[in-house]
Amino acid sequence: MLAPPGKFRGIAFLKHPKNLIKEIEMFRETFSGLVSLLGNPLPTRKFEKEMLTYAKTEYGKDWRYAYSYMLTHNGRGPRAGVYN
Repeated sequence: MLAPPGKFRGIAFLKHPKNLIKEIEMFRETFSGLVSLLGNPLPTRKFEKEMLTYAKTEYGKDWRYAYSYMLTHNGRGPRAGVYN
């Protein structure tokens, strides 16, 4: 016996492949909406400008090296000292 539209039809209905496709589409739409709301996770110009200011302030004459290092290592600064 089929339940009327909008009523709970049981666990078998939830596992149907057509519903799984709808869930995947809904997840993609939600995820893309969150990314657009929160912003792109890639570095932005503002973030790069802040890294440049930080590199010039903290690393003195080596600021160019520190800035390029931070750009290629997701914002992590170079370590000072000798490491083996």
